[in-house]
Amino acid sequence: MRAALHAAVGTHAGTCGIDALYCAGPLCEHLAKAAKEADPKLEIRHSADREPDGRTAETLTGRGSDSGKGIALYGVWKDCGDA
Repeated sequence: MRAALHAAVGTHAGTCGIDALYCAGPLCEHLAKAAKEADPKLEIRHSADREPDGRTAETLTGRGSDSGKGIALYGVWKDCGDA
């Protein structure tokens, strides 16, 4: 059930016109695969690991995390042009 939900989110991500998808965690493999099937040109970075200190965010994005709790969202909206 959880894998199917992640796949459904991936399909949506692959059809909504985003430029890139960054995801972390073991179930996100389903999300990444479905997104790639929906949009083969979509840039996808996936890590099966989720580090609580933000190292996953740095690995996926090249940016550090200041939250100490995984991927930091600080500045993401600005990067997406919505700020």
